[in-house]
Amino acid sequence: MRFNNKVSSHPRKQRYNLGHACAGKVRRQMSVHFDDKLMLKYGLRSIPVRKGDVVKVVRGSFRGQPPSKVLKVNYRRRLVEIEDATVSKSDKKKVPRRFSPSNLVLTKINLTDPWRRDYLKDHGIEVEEEDMVEEEKEEKKEEGEEEGKEGAGEEDEDDDDDDEDDEEDEKKNGAEAGAEDKEGK
Repeated sequence: MRFNNKVSSHPRKQRYNLGHACAGKVRRQMSVHFDDKLMLKYGLRSIPVRKGDVVKVVRGSFRGQPPSKVLKVNYRRRLVEIEDATVSKSDKKKVPRRFSPSNLVLTKINLTDPWRRDYLKDHGIEVEEEDMVEEEKEEKKEEGEEEGKEGAGEEDEDDDDDDEDDEEDEKKNGAEAGAEDKEGK
């Protein structure tokens, strides 16, 4: 018995529609359920997952681990990579484990993106300034740490380049002085 005349019950057509879904439908399929606290706070059941959200694995071998950040969202494969879940390959390299969004629960939402704040406002949800400020402070700290590390590394590289240039100049000057000495003799 079909409840919706616009949706086919044939498996072949279901697979076809999944494979040929437009970006908007794929994005909705990549929604992750809120945990109980967020569900009460925002009044929504789920929201599309984004990089920077904090999620918890609720099914599979990584179930029970503490919540961790989303590293990457692959819309083509409809999979999510998270920070602390890695798998060892046969050559001993560690690669991030990919999860289906249905196996995850959102524990902390990333509100730094203005589009996401607008999405919540469109659904009649007031976004608290405290949540936004905390997220922005964390990002600024991370950016400052990364810039400090990168800046120090760049200075060292520049110093090495200067030393190499000085050595090359000395060799050239020495070769020119040697050529002048030979000419003078």
